[in-house]
Amino acid sequence: MPSCLVEPFQSSQFQHLENLPDEPLQVMLLCRPGFESETGQEIQAVAQTCEVYGYVKTVEQSGQVAFVCYDTASALRLFQRLAVNDLVFARDLMLALPELSQLDPADRVAGIMALISAGPEVCQIVTWFNDTNEGKSLAKLCKKLVSPLKQALKNTCRNNTNEPQSDSSQSDSFPTDISHINCSHTDAHQSSVNPLNQSRAIWQADSPLCLNLLFTSGTSAVVGYSLKSRQPKWPCGVAHLKMPSDGPSRSTLKLDEAILFFFDKSEQQQLFGLGKTAVDLGACPGGWTYQLVKRELQVMAIDNGAMAEALMKSGQVEHIKADGFHFRPPYRVNWLVCDMVEKPMRVAELMASWLAEGDCERAIFNLKLPMKKRYQALLECQRIIDDILGSKPYQLSAKQLYHDREEVTCYLAVI
Repeated sequence: MPSCLVEPFQSSQFQHLENLPDEPLQVMLLCRPGFESETGQEIQAVAQTCEVYGYVKTVEQSGQVAFVCYDTASALRLFQRLAVNDLVFARDLMLALPELSQLDPADRVAGIMALISAGPEVCQIVTWFNDTNEGKSLAKLCKKLVSPLKQALKNTCRNNTNEPQSDSSQSDSFPTDISHINCSHTDAHQSSVNPLNQSRAIWQADSPLCLNLLFTSGTSAVVGYSLKSRQPKWPCGVAHLKMPSDGPSRSTLKLDEAILFFFDKSEQQQLFGLGKTAVDLGACPGGWTYQLVKRELQVMAIDNGAMAEALMKSGQVEHIKADGFHFRPPYRVNWLVCDMVEKPMRVAELMASWLAEGDCERAIFNLKLPMKKRYQALLECQRIIDDILGSKPYQLSAKQLYHDREEVTCYLAVI
């Protein structure tokens, strides 16, 4: 798919990662359970583009993928170039430390603090969970620890590595006994406003980093860091949207989520509304048409099946019984949407041809991926679109959304 890399994020806080345990760091990603292989293939391809080398670790149906780098500098270089909203299969990502095991159930916070006390400052705690029954159960434990962990971060100081260290031999190790760096909240506040004070609390509101926490069992956890400015649209990439009581089918949530994901509020106001027109290919019973009508568009619904009566009574829908692969509108429309169950390469070719021939301005469509070689199928769809639109500047974005299943949702526009 299009390059997922963004400009490197620079921060002096990254230098403190060198103080953490001298073990390979990893970029950890959450994904839809069952799509670990595709997520691993994607992060491997992105890492190669960055000239970062490592290996992928996955557990089938876990909803979790790790790209293990060979050294801290490589892991940091990759992490600085990633934005989860630009990846196709990943729901969230963090720069993860080695997994903590055998945490004391009576004081899990102490075990976590021992690992991160020499690390960078953070401004927020982000709780993670795997989208499995066990993962959702452990999420409750994770949330219970947020308050005591936040207090520990506020009360724990570390030496400011921007200042000279009295003993350089200690600068690259983390303390096993953190009692000597505990400070009161008042001390932490004073250190943050006094440039002559060498210690600062780990919790700092102006830090660009968040602390991520994922429990893999009652006594084991993964701790890591993410950028506050690059958080997913929804926590852990899970969009809990309410099914409308009058929605014709649950597929309506897919287009609703797609619009919310691809466009901010200002863009939604600009691209949708009165005066805008759309074609919905394979429309019946009207799940996607429903979202367009809700946003005040005039819609041509193309399908040989029956449409929901309530939509037809809206006065905004013209139902045309025709084959979605042969229909073309009598005039150029603003939007083309398509959720037809068809081979992804055929849908990709159809969508690109509509834009190439000027039948629509923009398109949102689903690609139903095969059971095997799904990542390769997605790359082939991109190649087809590029072949058709290659002479035109275009934007192609793709994401496996929460309400998608064996599919990804794409946004395509000629720019």
